[in-house]
Formats: sequence, C-alpha cells, structure tokens
Amino acid sequence: MIKYNTKEVQALEIKTAKDLNITVKNIKYFKGHDGMQGINADLYHKNKKFATAYDDAKGGGMDVRPVDYELTTLTLFKEIETKLRALPKYIHIYTSSRSGKPIGGKPSEYESQVSLDSIVDALALKKEEDKHEKQGIIYKENGKKYVSHWNMSIPQMFKKFPKKALPTLQAKYATLSAKHEIVNKDYLAEVGVVLDLV
Repeated sequence: MIKYNTKEVQALEIKTAKDLNITVKNIKYFKGHDGMQGINADLYHKNKKFATAYDDAKGGGMDVRPVDYELTTLTLFKEIETKLRALPKYIHIYTSSRSGKPIGGKPSEYESQVSLDSIVDALALKKEEDKHEKQGIIYKENGKKYVSHWNMSIPQMFKKFPKKALPTLQAKYATLSAKHEIVNKDYLAEVGVVLDLV
C-alpha cells in the first residue's frame, strides 16, 4: 500500500476532485465546540450543486449529504461515492496538520481513502492557501513565515498600479530571495516575477 504524508494526501484529494469534476463553494468557517473550527460548504459537480457539507467541530465526522432527494441528485451522489470507494486505499503518515503545523512526537500512520469529506477539507484549505499567497511575498525566517506586503493584495496592486506593480514585486523579490526562502514562488512566477535572477 502506498504511503503519503499530509501534503501528498491533500494533493491526491485535489486531483481526485478535479478528475471527478467536483468543486466546493460557499465555504464558511465558524467557531465550534471548545474553540475548534467548524465548516459549512456546498459541493458542485460540473457547476451544479449536488451536496452540502457540515462539520460542527464537536469531534465527530463531517456530515456530507445530498442537497435534495430528487432522483437525479441521489443517483449522482451515489455514483460519486461509488467511484470514491473504488479508489485504492493508502497509508497516511500523519506528521503535520492540514495547515502545515508539525505534529509533535512519533508520526502516526493509518489506512485511509479519499472521501467527499476529505475533498471538502482539501479544497477549502487550498482556497485559503491561494488567498494567502496573493497577500504579498511570503518568506521564511528562522522557521517562521512572514508576508512582505503593500497594504493591499498582489491582484489589487496590479489593478491599481498596472505599470509599477511588477517592477515593485520584482525588486522586493530580489531583496528577500537573497536572504530568505520564498514560499509562494509558483504564484509569483504566475504573475510575471522572474525567479532565477542572474
């Protein structure tokens, strides 16, 4: 059985969602039991809402159910669950939380499989990560992450200062990358920052 760490599991869940044309929208977090984070979200298949997800953060699993009990909705829900159950199981090596925080002590391992609730968690986290990446240049110093920003997100910079945004980002990237590890290089490259300066 293949072994995956937490980041690899998230990548597998995101790929599975893409393969099955599943997206998650209307994600709302709330403070649940004992300060734990709860979540509400809607699941879509080919842009048509087919299920809802709810986790009250009281220690049980996430409740994912069809959005209604029409025959077409129930059939689609069952087809997706059947496809997910047919996927191979894997061993999850739990060394960090989904947010990337390391877990102390010896890593635990358990058998797992991609499910609708794990897809919701993975896609919701990905949306948060993508949103965070756009805040500025994220870099590491002494093992901690910091964001160099301009009191606006990078997309807002490009909108407000279309000619100055890229040169400003490039100059800041050059300064920071000389001393620190840059975390959101992929996103910076997408917006035009040259990563390998000679």
